[in-house]
Amino acid sequence: TVQPVMRGVYRFCEDHPEAPVDAYLVIGSHSALMIDALENAAGVWDEVRRLTALPVALAITHGHSDHAGAALEEFVQAGCTIYMDPADVEPLAQTSGRPISPEWFTPFPDIIDLGGVQLEVLSVVGHTMGSKVFLDRERALLFTGDAVGSGDFWMQLSHSAPLSVFASELRRLMERVAGLHDLAILPGHAYQQPRPLGFFYLWDVQTACRNVLEGRADATDLVMTLGDETLTYRTVGHGSLGCMCYNPYKL
Repeated sequence: TVQPVMRGVYRFCEDHPEAPVDAYLVIGSHSALMIDALENAAGVWDEVRRLTALPVALAITHGHSDHAGAALEEFVQAGCTIYMDPADVEPLAQTSGRPISPEWFTPFPDIIDLGGVQLEVLSVVGHTMGSKVFLDRERALLFTGDAVGSGDFWMQLSHSAPLSVFASELRRLMERVAGLHDLAILPGHAYQQPRPLGFFYLWDVQTACRNVLEGRADATDLVMTLGDETLTYRTVGHGSLGCMCYNPYKL
């Protein structure tokens, strides 16, 4: 489904039975940017073309197959510029189980200018080593993929950064958006947190990280199987952050 968020911004939602996923189309005066490409949905490129005839680029927030799925090849075939951090090419190949060519991807610029809309490209290493978020400062919109979660959050993956590294990256992000008190976060899995997310959510994630790093979180080990990996993890929550999974041996 496609829903307008505001003029020139559309939310694409794939109602996956396990974990619905969201992507966003941002349209400027001379070009447009698709942020992520959903998981199994086909025809995403056709839907983008229905909404705009302007040149379109695709930005992949991070290298997981639920954000760079089947529609990724549609944008490749259309000849679009596709941005993704090189550090996330291997995780994408691992999670997608299909051939992924590094040649498809272009490194991110500092700013993506769409004409009347400028998106600041900010690194938030954590969930993956190449996670990016996109800040529309003029309209106080922050497109985050999974970089800060959406109410639930995985930091226990083998290719996730240590929690202390993520906490440092999060502090830098909060400094960059300081003063945007009406900030609206547009995440990769909006269903996880039905209330709109704003700056308060970043504070809650930061507090959860601090509780872990300062030894105030629950110390019960849990185990999950993901593919052929067995992952030991713990969980922590705070406020609007329902549950962050993290590796207690990678702090």
